[in-house]
Amino acid sequence: MVDIEKKFIGIGGEFLSPPSVLKSKLDGIKAIIFDWDGVFNDGVKDTNFSSSYSEGDAMGTNLLRFGFYLHYGFIPNTTILTGALNEISKHLTEREHFNHLYYKSINKGAAFEDFLKRAKIQAHEVAFCFDDVLDLPIAQNCGLRFYINSPGRPLFNDYITKNNLFDYKTGNMGGNNSVREVAELVLGLMGNYEEVIQNRLGFSERYSEYLRLRNSVVSEIIEWK
Repeated sequence: MVDIEKKFIGIGGEFLSPPSVLKSKLDGIKAIIFDWDGVFNDGVKDTNFSSSYSEGDAMGTNLLRFGFYLHYGFIPNTTILTGALNEISKHLTEREHFNHLYYKSINKGAAFEDFLKRAKIQAHEVAFCFDDVLDLPIAQNCGLRFYINSPGRPLFNDYITKNNLFDYKTGNMGGNNSVREVAELVLGLMGNYEEVIQNRLGFSERYSEYLRLRNSVVSEIIEWK
């Protein structure tokens, strides 16, 4: 566990909760929610109000879900919850067979409550990757919080630190493989990173079974009003 802490502090990550606490929280996690803008990307939009993602982050979500499957025997509910309408987030949701995409979720606290009812889980069973003020109603209630770092927000960084609103702050910003960073941290905490890579590399029976189960998920696209 010490090696994991040193490795991620070495790339600029910050643990507000010790790695041992993160590991114990992981044992109760059943769902992972990602914000979109500022998490999968740097938050910059084009003239169509669209923003993209990297394949490195997309692979991170797949390795993370496979790691859960190997370690806990199930694939966690995986959901994007965003305040925007973005066709690229819909594309990734459907391509990777995430469970839900919530969009136009300006009131993220209310959307989160709806998610909990649909998924039939409790708030402490959710891990959340987030980056800004709109996300705080979820961050203050969920079980495990990964803040995607943005050094240009020093007062916001102070606020969420003082109010204990994250467990780990990434060393990388959104759009620079920060989702992959979170995925690799979680796999490191579970202790099965090499097992995940070796099974994926050889397209093993375990990976094939995981992929069959993952691809059986029909994504639910929800316009939150």
